[in-house]
Amino acid sequence: FSIAMVFVWSVNGFGNLPALLSLLPTFVLLFVVGWSLAICMGAANVLFQDSQHLIEVFMQIMFYVTPIMYIPETLLSRSPHLAPFIKLNPFAQLLELIRAPLLEGRLPSGWAVSVGALTGLVAVLAAVLILRRFEKRMVFYL
Repeated sequence: FSIAMVFVWSVNGFGNLPALLSLLPTFVLLFVVGWSLAICMGAANVLFQDSQHLIEVFMQIMFYVTPIMYIPETLLSRSPHLAPFIKLNPFAQLLELIRAPLLEGRLPSGWAVSVGALTGLVAVLAAVLILRRFEKRMVFYL
């Protein structure tokens, strides 16, 4: 994180400090979403033995559907029919929370913040519900 901050400040200057400060809650949100998804996928892997392979395939599909290595505008200029998939993809919006302050020096859009917060809330609720329902029985599946 600190290396990225030094690089951004050396390229863009110090004018985007408020935008860079928005990265702190973003990293907390990403940690919570990642932790919750790990709990959900771990529980699925314990309860259903072959789900590991399905999770791997799902995550690879999400990698290619989410604009990680390219900016969304590049994909939309080539394939405009994919716009709804990118706009409604929660992982793309979580990346926008990082991409906007670092690369563009601006605060993330309200849509990205709201979708990111909703994604975090849904992920935490799913993890809590799964753990409450299956925590006592999971040890018997191991």
